[in-house]
Amino acid sequence: MKKNSTALKRVRATTVCGLLLLSATACAAGTPDGRKTTTVGDGVRLTVLGPSVSRSAAYQRIDQITKLDGQTGLNWLSNQAVITSTVKITSAAPEKGSTTAPVVTSDITSVLRLDTGSTSDWEPGSSVQWISPDQKHAFVTVFNKDKYDASGYMLDLGSGKSVEIALEPGIIKGDWASRDSFTLADGSGSLLSIRTEGTVTPIPAKAAESGILDLRQRDRSLYTLDGDGHLTLMPVNTPLQTTRLSQARVTDFDISRDNRYAAIIENMSPSGADTSQEVLRLIDLHKPDEGVVIARGTLVECPAWSPDGSKLAFSIYTAGSGGLNGTYFMDLSSSQVVPVNDLAPPVYPVRWSPSSDRLMLTVNSSRKDQDSTTTYIYTFSQ
Repeated sequence: MKKNSTALKRVRATTVCGLLLLSATACAAGTPDGRKTTTVGDGVRLTVLGPSVSRSAAYQRIDQITKLDGQTGLNWLSNQAVITSTVKITSAAPEKGSTTAPVVTSDITSVLRLDTGSTSDWEPGSSVQWISPDQKHAFVTVFNKDKYDASGYMLDLGSGKSVEIALEPGIIKGDWASRDSFTLADGSGSLLSIRTEGTVTPIPAKAAESGILDLRQRDRSLYTLDGDGHLTLMPVNTPLQTTRLSQARVTDFDISRDNRYAAIIENMSPSGADTSQEVLRLIDLHKPDEGVVIARGTLVECPAWSPDGSKLAFSIYTAGSGGLNGTYFMDLSSSQVVPVNDLAPPVYPVRWSPSSDRLMLTVNSSRKDQDSTTTYIYTFSQ
């Protein structure tokens, strides 16, 4: 506990310096020279920005940037393989004033090998995936009619065999409690523990009236965020003894894999305010009443701890001139906040690679009245 307290004090002492670093370098982020473009799969472009990026002040800790045009980065299957989704147009766009049918599109979900550039089909198709910490299993939900109607499967990634898990209609949220056990909140708000062989055990808990928006399980500690913005800690062995971790309205959160720190985004806007004000707070879970604000802006999103707990990524947008915009990560050992890019906020959860040295995020941009989706994978020096 003393070690945790010391680390949090170091963060508290250096946070101002970190924010000054953000202000000084955020505007310097740009696209470096040295691009190498190859074609991956069915005409999908993969652009690798070479090691020259490390000479830029804003990218001083980035060795390589991989750019996937037209793709959404969904998840890491291994350190060298990512699951991506590509929207394919299957019919031509109607001419202006035409009465013909609108554009028809379909989602193609694939596995992309970063080391070879090869692609293969992701067998579950269009799905939401949670990959186990050892990359041997996945829990996937496959949509039927819409996002409220899904089928669940426990998938063995080695053999390809799966076990179907019955789900109640509604939004499905989950997290791996260990490499052998997955915790799920189904559409009814019930909590279930699912073993990799398919055994399902209900977790006794008081149902959240506003529903569960997200959850994390670390060891025997279950963290849930409900529709009212209440972030609650529930010990699995004593599920009725709950603790609210923040008195503010929480919009997003993440818990380090070692169950040591929580990153919590709190909405601090007064009731009826025209503009939003959010903060990213870091707390020591041994002392949840204390905390350090490490970012503040109009919109703070996508907090994501690296698997080894050494880095915390987040996105920030600040309205008006002179504000901080883009994606950053905080190195917990040095308490430095490092800029990654100055792009628009990600449109899909930020994902760290299993080895904690790569960060994947997807952004949208509009060009010539068309929306474009691009995924960036940043490789950091160790």
